[in-house]
Amino acid sequence: EACQRGGQLVDDLLAFSRLGRGALRKAPVDLRALVDEVRAELSFETQGRTIAWEIGTLPVVLADATLLRSALR
Repeated sequence: EACQRGGQLVDDLLAFSRLGRGALRKAPVDLRALVDEVRAELSFETQGRTIAWEIGTLPVVLADATLLRSALR
């Protein structure tokens, strides 16, 4: 499991490195929808844990959705 997490970290860092070199793609991003998507992606990793998600009202922002997704993950 630790090996998989390490591999995922390396993959994420490489992806972030590639993203950082490109131009920002700003567009309206519904933060609530994005947070819900990331939570769904992480559901396998959170199985068996007791997690109390407390997420308030989130706005629509003008941002790069890919970079925000990386930050939330």
